[in-house]
Amino acid sequence: MFLTHRSNLATFYFGLLPAASVVRTCTSSREIYPRFSRNSSQVTRSREKSSKMQPQSCRSERVSASPGWAGSMGIAGTASMEWRGYAEYALARTDFTFPLPAGLDDVHVAPLLCAGIIGFRSLRVAGVEPGERVGLFGFGSSASLAITILQSWKCDVYVVTRGESHRNTAASLGATWVGDEDAKLPVQLDRAITFAPSGKVVVSALSSLRKGGVVAINAIHLDHIPTFDYDTLLWGERQLRSVANMTREDARDFLKIARDLHIRPQVTVFSLEEANKALQAVKEETGHGSAVIVP
Repeated sequence: MFLTHRSNLATFYFGLLPAASVVRTCTSSREIYPRFSRNSSQVTRSREKSSKMQPQSCRSERVSASPGWAGSMGIAGTASMEWRGYAEYALARTDFTFPLPAGLDDVHVAPLLCAGIIGFRSLRVAGVEPGERVGLFGFGSSASLAITILQSWKCDVYVVTRGESHRNTAASLGATWVGDEDAKLPVQLDRAITFAPSGKVVVSALSSLRKGGVVAINAIHLDHIPTFDYDTLLWGERQLRSVANMTREDARDFLKIARDLHIRPQVTVFSLEEANKALQAVKEETGHGSAVIVP
C-alpha cells in the first residue's frame, strides 16, 4: 500500500496507516538538494540503509541491506515501524532520493516504488535471463509490475496464485499460463519468485524448478517452511535465496525501465479516511491493482 505526497508513514496499529513508499514534490533549494530544481521535481525516498549505518558484511556491492531497514521518508525500524505521526514535510538525503518518471501522476507513480523496485530486485536475485521460463507465485502489486519486465525480456511467465481476481489480472496481462495454488505447472521453471508469506508456497515453487534453478523469496516475514525431501527438491544445485531491500542501483535501473516501457500500474484509490478499507481490501484480495492512499 502506498501514500501519495503530503503524508508521512505511521505504524500498523489500531487503524493507523502502514505504507511502503511516499511520493513527494521537492520544495528545497539547489543548495540543499543540488540534484533537483526548486518546486518542480517529483521524488521518492529509498528504503535502503546508508552504508555507514550497516555492518561490514553489508557493505559489499553484492549485498543489498543489513538486518533492519530504513523506511520511506526516514521512518526507521528493524523489520517493523517505530511510532511517528503524519507530516506535511520530510527531510531526506539526496543520495537516497530518486527522480520519478515523467508522465505519471502521483497516484500511478507510487506503486512503482516499493512494489515495483523490490519486484525488480527479486528478478535480479533470482538471476533471470532473457528467454527463460519464470514462475511468479502470488500475483499482487509487485508481481503485476514484474511481469511487464519479464515479457520485455522475452520470458515465458507462469503464474500461480490463490485469488481468482489475481488470476484474472495475470491472464489479462498476458501470462503464458495461470493456475491456482493446487495446479501443477505444465513445465519445469528456470527461476521462480514467491511473493506470498507462506512456507508452503516456497516448497511448491522449489518443486517446480529444473536442476540448477533458483527460487527467490520476496517476503519480509515467512511462516514455517514444511519439511521437504532434499534429494527430490533441492539436490541438483537448486538454490533458495531471500530478497531483502533494494539497492540504489536497482532503483535507478528500474525507474529507467519503467519509463522506457511506459509501465502504468493498475490502482485502486482510497482516501486517508478509508485507510482501514484499504487494509481490508489488501487482506481479502478484493482490490483492483495496487492500493493507493490519497490524503
